[in-house]
Amino acid sequence: MPVLTYLNPLSREALLAILTEPKNAIVKQYVKLFEMDGVELTFAPEVYEYIVDKAIEFKLGARGLRSIVESIMMDAMFDIPTRGDKHFEVTLDYARSQMEKSNLGRLQAAAYMANRNIVTVDAGVPVLSMHAPLELVSKFDCYQTMLACKAIYLG
Repeated sequence: MPVLTYLNPLSREALLAILTEPKNAIVKQYVKLFEMDGVELTFAPEVYEYIVDKAIEFKLGARGLRSIVESIMMDAMFDIPTRGDKHFEVTLDYARSQMEKSNLGRLQAAAYMANRNIVTVDAGVPVLSMHAPLELVSKFDCYQTMLACKAIYLG
């Protein structure tokens, strides 16, 4: 017999802890990744708050933190090691500019679909419900939306 339950959204403090504290926290993963290229990566403390705020704004929860950090770090992952910089600090201004450049529609569509059960996960694969509004499917590139949902559901 299936068990159904309701989960409350995570608090800001919980999301911040998930972002920074675990041994394999997403922020620590990026620091290690840059370290392999000889670059010391640091994040300004207000950037963590900004990332958490975006996760709450889009109702993405803990799994959405990864998508947001990826949106912020994508250009730096390729540009900084190529330029030969030895230190890079992610500032609030940099994070905001990267989020503005990123495909926010993908995150918004994923949040919309996840919060309305339009997307379900079957054997680890996101599946678009037959009840998805036509304007949603046509407005957003379906492949990008599915990738965003996969990032949310599978981390």
